[in-house]
Amino acid sequence: MAPLLVVNKLLLSILFLCSVVSAQIPPGECDGCKEMARKALQKPNVRKCRNKCKKDSWSKENDCTNKRCCKKICKNFEEGEEEEACEDRGYCRDGCYMSQSCQDAGYSNACCDCALSQSACEAENTGGAFPVFANICSNVCLSDIGPAPTEFCGCYKSDEFKCQSGPDGNGNNYCDKSFCEGLGSPYIWTGGCRYDSSEAGCPSLTSGVDCPASSVSF
Repeated sequence: MAPLLVVNKLLLSILFLCSVVSAQIPPGECDGCKEMARKALQKPNVRKCRNKCKKDSWSKENDCTNKRCCKKICKNFEEGEEEEACEDRGYCRDGCYMSQSCQDAGYSNACCDCALSQSACEAENTGGAFPVFANICSNVCLSDIGPAPTEFCGCYKSDEFKCQSGPDGNGNNYCDKSFCEGLGSPYIWTGGCRYDSSEAGCPSLTSGVDCPASSVSF
């Protein structure tokens, strides 16, 4: 089961990138918010609108069941104003997806320069897939998320969704490719590792150079 989870994560990432390349931005927070708001704002009064909003599965998954979200949408907007409502609550934020500034900051996906206008974003595109101006940037504006953490190699333990590094306590080291690969499942030698304070890390090993680059980060 654990290897399948890793494969599924990689497949999802590949499918996402392919959809962007074909200029079909996948539905995200913005589209989901607008659909929820469209249904809620059809209700005859604020109370029923709020109830509809709070019970919606999208609202539960995207932290929109509270006063900051449902109450504001139902109190301040009317039927037909779902896009304005979602923009007001921050779920439909325009930005330049995978702008040059995002790439310079170390991102290979999930980054928008929200300070760039549509015309400036389109001017950066010289015929490739990126950048593209889209309204999927509410949680990935470069000004909010800052530069990407440096990614290293590591011994990824798929059943814990975590990269392990440093000594194993028995004279071996998780930063040793041969040792990691010799462990077999659920361990995988890979790039894309971002270590927290609980791990030593493998700072001398670079993702994509000393190990296979990964399209997802761990």
